[in-house]
Amino acid sequence: MVDRNQIEAQLERILKSDSFAKAEKLQSLLSYLVEQTLLGLEDRLKGYSIAVDVFGRDPDTFDSSTDSIVRVQVGRLRSNLDAYYRSPEGRASTLRIDVPKGGYAATFSAQESIAPVASRAVDCDSHAEAASLENSQGQYVPQLRYPLAWLICVFVLAGTVFMLSHVLDQRDDHESDMLNAAQAQRGQEGIAILVVPFADLTPEGERRGDATGFTQDLVASLSRIGELRVWSADTGPDSEDLVETDRLQSGYRPASFRLEGGLRRHDEGVRATIRLVDVNTGETVWSDTYDRDGGEVMAMQDEILDAIAMDIRPQIYVAARRDIENRATEDATAWELFLQATFVPGSGVDTRVWELERLALARRAIELDPTFGEAHSVIADKLTYLAMVDPPSDTPERLAEAEFHAQQAQEQARSNPDAMFNVALFYYRTGQLDRAVSLMDRIVSIDPNHVLARFELLAMPHICQKPPPDTLDEARALDLSLPADHPARWVLLSETATMQIDAGHFGEALKLHQRLETMVSNPLIRMQHAALLVRLGRWDEAVSMLEPYRETWPNLDAGHTANTVIPRLCQGRANQDMLQGLYRDLDRVLKTAGQE
Repeated sequence: MVDRNQIEAQLERILKSDSFAKAEKLQSLLSYLVEQTLLGLEDRLKGYSIAVDVFGRDPDTFDSSTDSIVRVQVGRLRSNLDAYYRSPEGRASTLRIDVPKGGYAATFSAQESIAPVASRAVDCDSHAEAASLENSQGQYVPQLRYPLAWLICVFVLAGTVFMLSHVLDQRDDHESDMLNAAQAQRGQEGIAILVVPFADLTPEGERRGDATGFTQDLVASLSRIGELRVWSADTGPDSEDLVETDRLQSGYRPASFRLEGGLRRHDEGVRATIRLVDVNTGETVWSDTYDRDGGEVMAMQDEILDAIAMDIRPQIYVAARRDIENRATEDATAWELFLQATFVPGSGVDTRVWELERLALARRAIELDPTFGEAHSVIADKLTYLAMVDPPSDTPERLAEAEFHAQQAQEQARSNPDAMFNVALFYYRTGQLDRAVSLMDRIVSIDPNHVLARFELLAMPHICQKPPPDTLDEARALDLSLPADHPARWVLLSETATMQIDAGHFGEALKLHQRLETMVSNPLIRMQHAALLVRLGRWDEAVSMLEPYRETWPNLDAGHTANTVIPRLCQGRANQDMLQGLYRDLDRVLKTAGQE
């Protein structure tokens, strides 16, 4: 094994050599690759992380498909390393540092183990030296005294280069094939949904064009949802056969759905009815009616389309996950494991054990498919969530792991709004608020109907500081616009409660928590609710709320929230001291109750 000190000394010699002395970017690049390799972080060496860490690319906008800086600079690095080891200084080195094709990790090896040409019967260097004569100016001029030897050398070197190039190209092709196969497998998975043309429910069928256009716009809107595979059909009767045929041909196993409905114009406005059917069971898993009155027809239809696209995401995810969870996970695909692991509003079990099980599922998905960016995003999300609510999970190692998976997700799934939503939550929970808000804004620009991103984009910019009154008014209006049973409504209520606390409206925040108690429970919501009760002098209620909750979250700790979580989130913003005091008061009350 090569000693670390030897490697660092050799790196220093390379950086000072003629091949690198004036190439600052290549110096930085080689130093970074060697350092990361020595730290055992080879898996982190991807194009995205190199572009961000070495070349200063914007982590929120870098796209390797349009920006080739890493490929170009690594190519130059390999050429300069070759040039160094062809120089007299390089040939005299006993240690070789390389960056082989097919990856970005550095390798370290003894010089003689990678110089087979020098041991061949024909020694090109010695023949060249013997064939050189010193001229009158003291310069050596090569003489062709051994033309056959030179010819043999040329053929030997050319053959060696050709064979090495062929082997490396084969390896690159193999890795590329593996990546393409994994991506193709995922491309055949996802939630299959067939949109049947909406019926024209206007008397005499005189608005058929409106219904057709509505269907086409709905297909376009649903296609923005990363995990959906959207089909459209000209007629309805064969819709089940179409989805079933696709499912069998692709080897796709999760639930398939049919979306159907009707559109009607009347004097006052527009009405749309919609129904989501599980093709495998024939069950209607969701239905709704949308009415818009008193506006321009196309504007009303657009409002209905937006509402449907917002509502259907959580509904269809819940239905698809329910279908998958009815089967054993032993033979599940990476995509099926991912869907079971990911956060879906309106489903899940509020326990520490359940969250750890979801994390394990996401890790299994990565084992099956290391390039699965969506699954990487789930791991980043889960690790940082657990760091907030489970103190033993809040370690530098776990947070570093979360950062690695967030970077992998951005490199491999940057066009998937749901994956980027998870990455944005990673940024938010680790105190990188500007990056979180920027990414949430990008998600909404990709998919304007991403309801969770819209909720977060409303509240997130105002974390740990007083929100503008207009923002609170907008949150109330958005709440009123959602159906009473909307699976994601509790997320908006929770974010609004947090904004009310930052505004100093503790009574209003408590009212929202009383509504939340009928919808959902998680450690963050419970802890905030209990802290509000303490602030309002209702200590006994706070203790009664949290003590039984420790059965499912045994490590719940208000002191950890006050002293670690809040400073990490707030980063010194205006309300940090107030929020820390809120949870420190709760911590004192709980400890006092435990001593009685």
